[in-house]
Amino acid sequence: MGPHVADLTVASVDEAARLGRIMKGLRALSGGRPPLAVLHPGGESPPPDASDVMVLPGAEQRIPGTARTVIRCIVGGDGGPVIIVPGTGCVDARGRYILSASADGRLDAAQALASSHSRSVVILSGWSGGHAGPTEAEQLREAWNGPHNTPLLLDPAARTTAENTVNAVLLAGALSGRHELIFVAPWGNALRQALLARAAARGTGLHTRQHVVWDGAHLGTLRPGITGLAFMRRHLRVAWARVADAIGSPGATVQSDGIGGLR
Repeated sequence: MGPHVADLTVASVDEAARLGRIMKGLRALSGGRPPLAVLHPGGESPPPDASDVMVLPGAEQRIPGTARTVIRCIVGGDGGPVIIVPGTGCVDARGRYILSASADGRLDAAQALASSHSRSVVILSGWSGGHAGPTEAEQLREAWNGPHNTPLLLDPAARTTAENTVNAVLLAGALSGRHELIFVAPWGNALRQALLARAAARGTGLHTRQHVVWDGAHLGTLRPGITGLAFMRRHLRVAWARVADAIGSPGATVQSDGIGGLR
């Protein structure tokens, strides 16, 4: 089966390049995996092992055979919402790090949302749990069975709910035509996710809301969802500091506003 290819509307070449820089910064935080290539007009050919390819407006679409996701940036008007799917994983009987049943349920919900919002963008978020295998973001991509024309942006760097949120705000904030973030949240973690999203997006012009998934598979999210409420400010600080080290200034102003939102 070929790569998932979709068009992403951007306001300009500069906006697409800014999104590409943020994606590269997040990819650096995940140890460079999966390999990402951002193709610029007149630029070099992508590395032969690129798994994700982002084609900026005017660039040649030189797609390596290893590509699993291709985002073609098209200069155009506003788009629909950005849907965020936080992954979670567990180790199976064979010692492999795999998606949990709750992550599968969130992906199902995101696919339904994308089907009802024809111009949406989906962010698949989650790290590898410290294991050498595919990240949660990659596994979510491989399991995607939603609309083929929905752009899929991978965030393989996020380790926590706060990092899922902060990284999504950075990615969505780079797209001036996207103003709504929909976080697919398990019911056990819904309150913490809502508060973190509201704080992280403060001052950005982004509107956040949730699509809560009610399922028995999400029972395991209740304990961390409750105990984590006491540490939200700390977790947001860590999340913003981590991306600031990798990306630079894009989150600096939002960091101050986001932390202040929890005071």
